Amino acid sequence: MTAPASLRACVSDEGFCTGTVGTATYVGTLVRAGVRIDGADAPLLRLEVPAGRGPVAGERVGITAAPDDVNLFPTEQGG
Repeated sequence: MTAPASLRACVSDEGFCTGTVGTATYVGTLVRAGVRIDGADAPLLRLEVPAGRGPVAGERVGITAAPDDVNLFPTEQGG
């Protein structure tokens, strides 16, 4: 589990999943990007990235997070 604010766009072959930027809206010093993750019922991720490095609509990107921002929990076992 990770907080949405911890997710970052990266080069498509460097992320733990990939998607396509559907929208990219410049808001001052940020770009708010809507990224459709690959897959049949994939969610739309909303990312905020610095404007100078922001993705553009139609661009293929990877999604990554810093290891310190990810929390892992054991799966429930039993009935």
